[in-house]
Amino acid sequence: MKIRAVPAAFVEFIHDEAIAVMWPGTEPVAAGVRDRKLLESAVARPLQSAFGKPLYPTVLERAAILFHGLIANHPFHNGNKRAAALTLQLFLAGNDYCLTLEQGELESLARKTASYREDQISHSDMVSEIVHTVRGRTIRVAALKSFPELRELRRGLALMKRAAMKVLELAVLREEFFHPGGPLAPYVE
Repeated sequence: MKIRAVPAAFVEFIHDEAIAVMWPGTEPVAAGVRDRKLLESAVARPLQSAFGKPLYPTVLERAAILFHGLIANHPFHNGNKRAAALTLQLFLAGNDYCLTLEQGELESLARKTASYREDQISHSDMVSEIVHTVRGRTIRVAALKSFPELRELRRGLALMKRAAMKVLELAVLREEFFHPGGPLAPYVE
């Protein structure tokens, strides 16, 4: 199975549009990117290779390194942890996995990732912890087929995957039309 990557436009769309829907009543995010190069770096990290072999060959390793990069790079003014959490879930859904972490557990992992340097946790130890957590708390969607009682969950996950793909399409369109020099750029404040 080919692993679907996440373009920067997808993450920016999640940050600017989806956080308010998923976390109503929380601190609103400032739309836009604080540092585009850091965002591009974070989404490129899962695709890194050495000597012709991927550094992160599995979906779960790529998910973990994407999550870490979005938090550690801090590409947005605020909402980095929320954007990383939602991107993690949608990346996994888009690659036929379901994350089973409770919301509080995911928030705790995001907070720990954000403060790993201050807590004197090494970069590699933090990434290893994220990989371990993600690996231990994901289910391959195909594995759910052997449980007829989970039919509704499978349907929900299929809807989530379709939603992730729609968000990706919208993000690409947004980038195409609203970027500086795009056809709708003169109409953007």
